[in-house]
Amino acid sequence: MSFSTSEVQQLAAQYFQIQGTVRPLSGEVDLNYLIETDQGQRYCFKIAHSQTSVAELDFQNAMMEHLQAAKLGLEIPLPVTGVGNEKIITHRFPNGELRYLRALTWVDGRVFAEASPHTPELLERVGALCGKLSAALSDFEHPAAHRWIKWDPSEAYWTKEHLHAIDNPAKNKLATWALELFQKNALPRLPQLRQSVNYNDANDYNILLSFDPLHPEVPGVIDFGDAVYSHTINELAIAIAYVAMDKPDPLAVISQMTRGYHHQFPLQEVEAEVLFP
Repeated sequence: MSFSTSEVQQLAAQYFQIQGTVRPLSGEVDLNYLIETDQGQRYCFKIAHSQTSVAELDFQNAMMEHLQAAKLGLEIPLPVTGVGNEKIITHRFPNGELRYLRALTWVDGRVFAEASPHTPELLERVGALCGKLSAALSDFEHPAAHRWIKWDPSEAYWTKEHLHAIDNPAKNKLATWALELFQKNALPRLPQLRQSVNYNDANDYNILLSFDPLHPEVPGVIDFGDAVYSHTINELAIAIAYVAMDKPDPLAVISQMTRGYHHQFPLQEVEAEVLFP
């Protein structure tokens, strides 16, 4: 189901008293729109997927508010309160379909994927961002966080039955090796690892940077749809997997990012052992 910019304008004004120009944004699950008011204020207006539950959206909202309240220097979007003092609005469309609506404050920045070069200093700051997330979320809890999602690295073994789908022999061999490494060196140690709610999606299009071309700060992240209760070390592992991709020296990337993470949230020895697998 798609919506015109005029329909989005009407919904934002009706439920959140936000009026402005609308521009569609990309999104894997939600429909996302940038709304900019005449006064220059910007918001992300979100129409949730039809299968998304209120509990999931409440989990995301609560997590964003918790991260902001932790005062660790993170810049995080925050839910806007709409009519009836609600942050999640239920709307029935003319075809009878119910959708949940939210508006979030806008966090200015550019995504990590657009930054060049990826200097050791920047990579360490990305690791530090992940460490701040782990530190801030170490005392956060929400019932909806306890769920199974395929993007949880601790659950990676489900991919074994799908290895046959990798047609390229060399790539299949590499994927099989990686999964066996996980099975041998990570799975047996999972009971020894700390667990917490994880942001779980520090990829190169969710990590925000400042506009300084030479020494950018890494203030925060966007998109909380993959958050889950899992092993804490996964926060760093996911970020490394994305950032190390296509790098000439991925081991150096691991070292630089781990250094930044450890400075903000000290690793335990067993966590360091399972980080690579």
